[in-house]
Parts: sequence; C-alpha cells; structure tokens
Amino acid sequence: MHLRPVDKVGTTFYTLTLGFGHSNPDHTFRGYLLKSRKTDNKSLTRQNAAQAFRQSEGFEKLSVEEIDELACETKTALYKKGEIIFREDDPTDFLYLVQEGLVRLYKMTPSGVELTLTVAGHADTLNSAALFLGAHYASAQALSEVTILMVTRQSFFTFLAHHPHAIIEITTVLARRIRKGDSRAISMLGIDVQARIATSLMSLAAKFGAKLPFSQKEIANCAGTTTETTSRVLSHLKEQGIIAYTPKRRIILLSDMKKLGQLAYSDEGWI
Repeated sequence: MHLRPVDKVGTTFYTLTLGFGHSNPDHTFRGYLLKSRKTDNKSLTRQNAAQAFRQSEGFEKLSVEEIDELACETKTALYKKGEIIFREDDPTDFLYLVQEGLVRLYKMTPSGVELTLTVAGHADTLNSAALFLGAHYASAQALSEVTILMVTRQSFFTFLAHHPHAIIEITTVLARRIRKGDSRAISMLGIDVQARIATSLMSLAAKFGAKLPFSQKEIANCAGTTTETTSRVLSHLKEQGIIAYTPKRRIILLSDMKKLGQLAYSDEGWI
C-alpha cells in the first residue's frame, strides 16, 4: 500500500494504491493532503494534531509525551462540502479525526433511506471502532469544508501496543457509543416522527449549540424520515415559536429549548 501523488495547484492529490502497484478505484483515498509552502509546516501540523487529540474523547487522559508521539504520526487532509471521506465496507487503513468542520456518518437502510448515525465535529474520531474490524461499517461525508487528521492503522496499533492503558480509555468511549446506539434503535421504534425530529435537534444542540447549520434534508437523515415530513414538522415548530430561521434559511435557531425538550424523547442524545 502506498500513496501516489498527482500534482494540483497549491496542493498534492493522492490516490491510495493497494496490492500489486495498481490503483483500486473502489478504495481510492479521497482528499487533499496539505503540501504547499503555506501549509507544509511539520511543526504546526504536529501542534494542531496534538491539540485536537488532547480534546478528543478517549485521548484526553494521555500524557503530553504520548499525545506528541501520536501527533508525530499524523497527516492532514482537506475535503470539500459533500465529498465522501470513506464509504461503507472500505478498508480501514487510517484513523480519522476531525480537526475542523462537520462530518456525518451514515448508513443506507434496505429501503434506500439514508440514516445519519452521528454528526462529528472538532476533535471527534470517525472510525475508531472500525479500525478493529478492518472495514468501515458506515460512510462518512463532509457537511462543510473539513480538515481531517489521519494516522495509519499500523502506526495507531503500534502506539496502542506501546501504551496499553490507552486501549481502556478508547474501549470505554466505544462502549458509551454502543449504549447510545442501542437506545436510539429502541426509541426510534416506539416514538412518533415529531419526537424523533425534536430529539435530533436537541442532540445536535448539545454538541454544536442552539444555532444549527443543517439543512432540512440533514435533519431528516438524523431522524430517519423524509425531507417532506421534516419540513412539515419544522414548520409546525416554527409556528409554535420553538424554532426560527436565519435569512435564507441557512441556520435553524432553537428559540425555546424547554418546549423542544418536552417534545423530545426523554433519554440521552443520540447523535
């Protein structure tokens, strides 16, 4: 496996080559590794990576020296809004951590509906569980311009072998995510669509604040429903003064969190 550079203006684009020196179009590494006079500063990259890892759930208890060791193995990649970072069943060759921007993890239901599992922001990992499986169990798509920190799977596993206490912290995080996913799966079977949308809004607000830069389609994907149904529910919430919109409807403003919380499913957030 190696990365083959293809020159672009100001950056270098890389495709992931697997096996016997040929590029597999199904497993192409998507994104631009930062490599320009302005951004190719190894010291700055390590500094930014170390800061992100220190703020990342599961890594915050590592020592400064351990974080720096991990940061030294980090590369940076850029993704445009709408770009796919990886697809379900792609091999997990890298650990991905969001340095800047928003990323959604999603799966396709048998009926063809996209269900957003979570929305990741700064210092969130995208695939820490999938690293242990060897393949991604969901797809990842940039919801904005995104900067991703990447550590090869081999380097990350070597780091864990040298620092086994980190495995306990990461396993704890994964267990919490599994519990949250189980709770979401059960609750979605028994609550109506308004409650699912309200819970999705509350969950997103818990992570990103009361100003949500998400489209109706993105909210629908979180709630497991259609854009049309989401539009009707949001219009109803707006009439009640629970939400509002900024000009051009680019941001949803949660005006009355108390009333919204009363409509939501009474459990921990699921996004």
